[in-house]
Amino acid sequence: MADLFTHIATVFIILKLLSWKTEFIEDKLIPVGMIGAIIPDLSRLEIIIPSPIIEQLGIHYTWFGLHTLVGATITSIILTLFFEKQHRTKVLILLVFGVISHLTLDFFLISPSPEQYAILYPLAWEPPTIGIYLSTDKIPAILTGTAATTIILIEKTRKNKRQ
Repeated sequence: MADLFTHIATVFIILKLLSWKTEFIEDKLIPVGMIGAIIPDLSRLEIIIPSPIIEQLGIHYTWFGLHTLVGATITSIILTLFFEKQHRTKVLILLVFGVISHLTLDFFLISPSPEQYAILYPLAWEPPTIGIYLSTDKIPAILTGTAATTIILIEKTRKNKRQ
């Protein structure tokens, strides 16, 4: 769970800082980017509904595709369809931003092998991992949580000064 929190908090931090500089990113849409950061980890549904169960229905399927740039982007496009037409462009950009942030942070994970998963599948490019932290490490979650809390406090201070 520390890894998931880190993905969500990182997107919050970046989008909140960007929202201070640009009108494109509205505060009410920041959670959309945070949802985008969750999309690649939908592949963990494999734990609850293993692929062989789906394959018994006659459908060849693997959850792994959700944890690739292509699979997560397709999922983002599908999710965008649930929003009103005038918001879809922003929503898609924010969802894909969350996806890219997630996959970028995953480059820093310590992998049991020297190769990373095929993040850019179907190109099957498997870049080496940088290997800074484990997905179970709590330090990244503590750092991003502290940064997010600091940003919230700064924003409250800024709002109080304007009033």
